[in-house]
Amino acid sequence: MQNEIKKVCVISAGVMGSGITALIANSSYKVVLLDIIAKDSDDPNKIVNTAKDNLHKQKPPPPPLSFPDKANFITIGNLEYDLDLIKECDLVIEVIGEKLEIKHQLYNKIIPYLKEDAIIASNISTLPLERLKENLPDNIKSRFVITHFFNPPR
Repeated sequence: MQNEIKKVCVISAGVMGSGITALIANSSYKVVLLDIIAKDSDDPNKIVNTAKDNLHKQKPPPPPLSFPDKANFITIGNLEYDLDLIKECDLVIEVIGEKLEIKHQLYNKIIPYLKEDAIIASNISTLPLERLKENLPDNIKSRFVITHFFNPPR
């Protein structure tokens, strides 16, 4: 198993997901930010574009990105067309809503794209680890963890 994390994927561009993305970029690590496609736009990356743009202007100060050039560490995409970006990541953190069925659907969608030694994490406080990983393949279960970032992630 690889010991060094070089690239991270965060799934969900909401407040917590974008904040975690900024925290990682502020540390000069490459990070992929993925979310669903906006239904009300022709831009499939509208949600992640908006989240990335807001990282240097969120209120109250300080903004999540420490310096504007830290945005260069962030690659954006969506969960329909850009799942291949996950293949490059050593750590995948999902920050989607706390509904077990939806989380399981997401895991099934991303598992084929995980690196052989990638760690997968759920940023959650309400569901037990055993329930989260109950449907995962055995080779993934041992690499599945819970994270819990405080809001705002710093």
